[in-house]
Amino acid sequence: MQIIFYVLEVIGLWKMFEKAHVAGWKALIPVYSTYHKVKIANRSLSFFWFMISPFIGVFITVILWGIIGLFSSILGDTSPLITLFSDLVSRTVPFFVGLFVILVLIVTLPLGIILQYDIAKSFGKGAWMTVGLVLVPFICNLVLGYGKAEYKKIHRTKEEQ
Repeated sequence: MQIIFYVLEVIGLWKMFEKAHVAGWKALIPVYSTYHKVKIANRSLSFFWFMISPFIGVFITVILWGIIGLFSSILGDTSPLITLFSDLVSRTVPFFVGLFVILVLIVTLPLGIILQYDIAKSFGKGAWMTVGLVLVPFICNLVLGYGKAEYKKIHRTKEEQ
């Protein structure tokens, strides 16, 4: 069922992107499509980086685990260095997973709502469309993409971005 929702959301995003003069295929790539949604909403690049910052932390953690695994295979499991890193990782990972969940809720959720509001505003819609974009994006993206809404770039001062 979620695959169907994702496909519907991408179809709507594709058409929304075309209305905003962005190539539609860019809706197919998850992080790249978020970057273009930020551009459509006329937000700064730092807004985009704040939105994806919790996910970058997970990426760095996975890389560190890979490095520890590499050193473990080279130095052997009995190396004091590997033992130190293994103990450190096993004690800190639960903390960082919890921290990640909190960061996602504190940082990403409000920024995502602001982004959806700006997108709705860019297409001449208001708060109810924002609620729809947050709760049922697979429907509201189709409405914005295939409906009569027209894209108008929001003009912002540097302080508003």
